[in-house]
Amino acid sequence: MRQDRLKLLEVFSSTESQGELLGCWATSYEFNPDFFQRDLLHSLFDISDGELSRIMLEAKLRNLAYPVTVMMDAENYLHQPTSMQIALHASQTGKGSRLHAKVFILIYELGIRLLVGSSNLTRQGYRENLEVATVIDLNNKHQEYG
Repeated sequence: MRQDRLKLLEVFSSTESQGELLGCWATSYEFNPDFFQRDLLHSLFDISDGELSRIMLEAKLRNLAYPVTVMMDAENYLHQPTSMQIALHASQTGKGSRLHAKVFILIYELGIRLLVGSSNLTRQGYRENLEVATVIDLNNKHQEYG
């Protein structure tokens, strides 16, 4: 049996066929702002660690057409990301229920990339745990999908 195992952060690497990144939106049960900024967004924007990495990230975030937005379960709120360019919404769903969805949508000039899976926006979810996910790319060539 053949298994194609892709590191989850690799799905955030450049998709030149989709054009320029315009924004992204995500949901997660748990959210680690440090991982999100230092690992996931650095992968998304292809930024290497270094002295200027935070400045480069802020410039990339500021130039997006739509803000980076994350909705997470309020019970698991740790703290606000250090970047003011990231909109974090802690969702209170009501007594006995939780926001447990894990969806990531990358909005590009020519299409979208949709990631749906089991991983929270944490280091464990993207680097340590064995998680399941599917990636769907839709672009202007797929008119039947809207």
